[in-house]
Amino acid sequence: MDAAKVVSVEDCGPDGFRWLTLKKITWQDPAGRQRLWESAERTTRRGEVDGVAIIAKVVGANRAPMLPVLKQFRPPVANYCLELPAGLVDAGESVGQAAVRELLEETGYTGRVVEETAICVSDPGMSNANMRYVTLEVDADAPENQNVVQQLEDGEFIQVELVPWAGLLQHLQVEMAATGCAVDARLLSYACGLEHAQHASGGLEQPLQQAGPPAARVDGSSSCTLDSNASWGPLPFGSPIVSPLSSSALPAAATLTCSTQQQQRRWPAFAAGVAAGAAGCWLVLVGRVR
Repeated sequence: MDAAKVVSVEDCGPDGFRWLTLKKITWQDPAGRQRLWESAERTTRRGEVDGVAIIAKVVGANRAPMLPVLKQFRPPVANYCLELPAGLVDAGESVGQAAVRELLEETGYTGRVVEETAICVSDPGMSNANMRYVTLEVDADAPENQNVVQQLEDGEFIQVELVPWAGLLQHLQVEMAATGCAVDARLLSYACGLEHAQHASGGLEQPLQQAGPPAARVDGSSSCTLDSNASWGPLPFGSPIVSPLSSSALPAAATLTCSTQQQQRRWPAFAAGVAAGAAGCWLVLVGRVR
């Protein structure tokens, strides 16, 4: 049998579209028969990748790691959606630079690049959209990360909440159940990966089973502790501006009982769990980089 291949691509983009275009693809299947495929593509790609999804690890002295989670209205799904920080890569910009810029714009935090993944496709059955995951570390004690302010573009309305890593999946489930919001597959994949990490590494089992500290709200208050046996009420996100990761935003319960070196040793195991979770969730992945 012959290898499958693309024979031709016809541009069917509608007039007036700025960000997307439509393609009609003629391809040959392994049996040699030609078939048609419909595809949506971005018009903004300037290099090899469309955009980045950002895993920002917010850490501070004697504080549990936190993850910024975004909430914004997404017209295609007619609903608010929980997401990782993300965005398109601008012309002349590296993937790492794009990640640092997008995190600053969407959350106000300044981070440093720790890791970039290989290019991965977002929804190959519908689009050629692709992306890289970029892991950033944010020093919550650094001067630039005090009293942070978002730098949103016109038309962006993004709420941000700092969520504890230990209990991320439970937090998403509670928020979805309480508000009816959607969740982006990238974020859900990551949360599932953290849960799988307790099986991939015995050293993570205890931290992941314990309830994490309450999620930090903008006004310094907190949501209820992530206890799977608790009775949940509504958990609305706070105002659009992220609160600084300070002692007022993180209660005493957030204090770590392990050393910084222990945290660092556990970090690779988190990554292993993420890979396991992502593998199981890519089938439901929807393209989101803007």
